[in-house]
Amino acid sequence: MDSQLRNLLVIAAGEPPHRVTIDRVRRTLIRRRFTTAASAALAVILAGGTGVAVSAVVTGQPPAGSLNPAGRPPFYYQLGKGHLIRSTASGAITGHVVCPWRGAALNSATVARPSTFFISCGKLVRTGQTSQAFISQIYRFTLTSKGRITGYTQVRGGTLTNLEVYQMAASPDGSELAFGVGGIGGPPYEVIVLNTLNGSQTSWSQVTGRRSQYSYLIDDLSFTSSGRKLVFLVSVACDSHFSACKSPGNEVRELNPAGPGTLVGRTTLLFKRAALTAHEDSVIEAAQVSPDGKVVTLVLVTNTQRSGLPGSISVLRVAARSGKVLEAIYRSQRADSYVSFRFFSADISRRYFLLGYEYGGTLRSYPLASGWLDKGKLMPLPHAGRNADSEIW
Repeated sequence: MDSQLRNLLVIAAGEPPHRVTIDRVRRTLIRRRFTTAASAALAVILAGGTGVAVSAVVTGQPPAGSLNPAGRPPFYYQLGKGHLIRSTASGAITGHVVCPWRGAALNSATVARPSTFFISCGKLVRTGQTSQAFISQIYRFTLTSKGRITGYTQVRGGTLTNLEVYQMAASPDGSELAFGVGGIGGPPYEVIVLNTLNGSQTSWSQVTGRRSQYSYLIDDLSFTSSGRKLVFLVSVACDSHFSACKSPGNEVRELNPAGPGTLVGRTTLLFKRAALTAHEDSVIEAAQVSPDGKVVTLVLVTNTQRSGLPGSISVLRVAARSGKVLEAIYRSQRADSYVSFRFFSADISRRYFLLGYEYGGTLRSYPLASGWLDKGKLMPLPHAGRNADSEIW
């Protein structure tokens, strides 16, 4: 059993193990959302345990450590036991998100700009006397200046048949939506881009009609500011029929949303996890592209199987075309613990990031650590509770 599968089982089942349910795995799938030159001197830091060489300063837009908190989005969307709009400054609940389609479940969401959100609602619909199909419908809603929801509008062309939405991304102007979709219960194996202006859809799927050596599962999606590039994270696994195949792990890829649609494996490969670290127990959990498409900010989690070594989580800025690490903007580790990743999201400027994770081990578990990244620290947002499966702004 390769290290990626071991990591997945540890994170899903916990340590000590507990019952793995479809709902838990599904929640794991769903959660799964810089202009002044810096000094030319580079201090190389070895990110202990992961084998990642990190340069302390980079050129480009200001890193997260120099951000003004006043520039953060005024509201964020919290998904968990409830679906809430909260004030970033106070944590106060300003709205409750619901599916306008009666009987449907809200299963994914994204934001185009600080006041425009998109949600996916799905349910089984009877299509005949003895047949039914799972239908996903996409809706848009906007917020007032006080964070109130103005109403819901069904998106043109936003009906997906026999597909459930697990990942969503929106272009900054909301004219394009990208989905990571799959059959009911998952996994997400296909990318669909929807033009919200004319309702057209373009898809990138797996190899059909013959056995494929690899399977690609869609983990995260993000657009550049122009909407002309969609960068997405995939987990690549060997098909069980190819015994000699070795799973290559995570890959970050790119496609042109305008199409034409093709196979996921034929999209442009930007870099693999191996470009960051040779550590086989490391996994890229999330990846967001910068507005200009030159930098990817990603979350790297390492859960070493050998007892006594720490689990760690790092947020890295890397060159989009090579995976070369430019900067570590956050890092945390804890001895004798594994890391359970919850969520990672960015505002449309890709300057403000929300992160959530928790530690666990054989002797104890730790509360959810969540908040926004500032000066290398995870700054909690002003709300109580640990039931957030995802937070987006």
